[in-house]
Amino acid sequence: LSQAIGAVAMNYNVMLFSRILSGVVHSAFFGVALSVCASLAGPERIGRASAIVMGGLMVASVIGLPAATWLDQYTSWRMSFWIISGLMLLGIIACATLVPKQPVKSSASLKQEIAALGKGELWAACITSGLGVGAVFAMFTYLFPILTQVTGFSPTTIPVLLAMYGAATVVGIMIVGRIADRYTMRILFCGQVILITLLVTFALNTESMVISTLALLLTGLVGLPMNPALATRVMRLAKNSSLVNTIYIAVSNVGIVVGSWVCLLY
Repeated sequence: LSQAIGAVAMNYNVMLFSRILSGVVHSAFFGVALSVCASLAGPERIGRASAIVMGGLMVASVIGLPAATWLDQYTSWRMSFWIISGLMLLGIIACATLVPKQPVKSSASLKQEIAALGKGELWAACITSGLGVGAVFAMFTYLFPILTQVTGFSPTTIPVLLAMYGAATVVGIMIVGRIADRYTMRILFCGQVILITLLVTFALNTESMVISTLALLLTGLVGLPMNPALATRVMRLAKNSSLVNTIYIAVSNVGIVVGSWVCLLY
C-alpha cells in the first residue's frame, strides 16, 4: 500500500506520507522476521539466520537499486514503485504459505523484554548499528552527484557501480553470517575501524575514479555486512525479543535519516 501511494503521489506531502508508512512497517516486519529466523535456527546459529534475513536486503540492493536507477533514466520513477508493489504482493504470498504458522516462542517474557531495554550494552549495540548504517547511507545518498559531478563518471555507469557495490555487500554478509556467532565482538571492532578508514579515503579521493571505485566496493564488503554481528549481539542480550529486535531495526532506520540529514547541513 505504501509503495502504491508513492507511485501515484502528485506532491511532496503524499510522497512523504508513503515513506513514513513504509518506514513504520519496515521496522515491525524485520524485527519479527529476525525473531522467527532465530527461533527456527536455534541460539547457536543466530548470526547465520540473521545474515539470511538481511541478505534479502542485500540482494535487493544488487538488483533493485541499479534497476530503479535504470528505470528512472529510461522510463519513469513511478514504474519502480509499481514493480515494488508487485514484488511485495509476492512476498505476502510467500510468508503466508512458507513461514511456520505456530507463534514464535521467545525465551523472554514481556516484563523481561522491557527490562532488557535498560541494558547499556544493548543500547550500545543499537546505536553502533545506527551510526554504522547511517554513515554508509549518508555516503550512498550523495553517491550519484559525487560520482557524476566530482569523480567524472557518466550517469549510465552508475547502475553498474551500484550493482558491483550490491554484489560486494552480498558477499560480505555471507562471510560475516558464517562467523558472526563465534567472533561477534572482533567483527564489530575491526569492521568499524575499516569502515572509518574507507569513508575517509573516499572523502579525500573523490576525484580519482580508481580509488573511489575501490572505496565503494570495499565499503559494500565491510559496511552493511556488519549487521548480522550486531543483530547477534542484540538478540543474545535480549534473548531474541521481538520487541527489542524491532527497536534495533528502528534505531538503524533513524541512523539512516540522521546520517543523510547531517551531510545535507554541510
